[in-house]
Amino acid sequence: MVLITTSNGVFRLAAEDPVPSLVLRRQPGFLFLRKGAGGFFGIAAHPAGDSYLAASREKLGTPRHDKPWTDVRLYRIWKEADRPPVPVRDLKDVHDVHQIATAGALVILTDTGKNRLVVHDLEGGHTWSVNVGPARSDINHLNALCVEGDHLLVGLNNRGDKPAEILDLPLSALRTEEPRDALEQGRLEVLGQQLHTHDIEQVQGDHFYCASHDGRVHRRSTGAVVLSPGGWVRGLAVNAGGLWVGASPLAERSQRHREDLDGQVHLYDLETWALKQSWQLTGAGQVNDIVAW
Repeated sequence: MVLITTSNGVFRLAAEDPVPSLVLRRQPGFLFLRKGAGGFFGIAAHPAGDSYLAASREKLGTPRHDKPWTDVRLYRIWKEADRPPVPVRDLKDVHDVHQIATAGALVILTDTGKNRLVVHDLEGGHTWSVNVGPARSDINHLNALCVEGDHLLVGLNNRGDKPAEILDLPLSALRTEEPRDALEQGRLEVLGQQLHTHDIEQVQGDHFYCASHDGRVHRRSTGAVVLSPGGWVRGLAVNAGGLWVGASPLAERSQRHREDLDGQVHLYDLETWALKQSWQLTGAGQVNDIVAW
């Protein structure tokens, strides 16, 4: 089973399903009375193990800073299909969230607009930030997170201005509310000449990432191309069924919420990398993230 976040909603899909089902729809604006939401982006396991947390871009009153979406609403989506999703937490001053991750009771969010990580304690209710570099603007375009043991891998897209990087950061650097710079706490790895990357996913003892603009999936250890689905590739997840990969038509940023824009999700065999099946996500806009169980 997988959950897929997109510009226009969250979809649920099992390998035997002929058509994905929409479980959560983006809240639209209405004239000048509502600002509407900006779509669903990161999704990560809830600490309880029975559900997932999906991040919606929102405007909840925080002053705009470089990016249009200033805040985040977290929705809880249960593994059980008959339980409706519910909003559980609003987090203000998180600008253009991309991926999120969880480590115990901590929810870690990419604050792309302010070039930092935001950490929220679900149990205590406290929220704090960990800067990445000295500037609070979109310098590195932080957009991917992967927790591995006691480390957090952070994807630095670098806006295509220079090759993408991965920051390997000890989780201990995030567990304190004391001000600190993640670049001084972790180790940077340059991903060859790759540009416009998204996602970091554990696969077969390695990590895979998407070179989105090139429509390809790469292996971290060697940089080799594993798959070439085409389109704008974004969203990776693994379960017993195989490797799930999201793809969308190439579109300008302003066009990614169009309801006549359909995303796709592909399922690949983990041994042969042969394509097993593809599904269309009608009206999804852009595919952003995937989780699988």
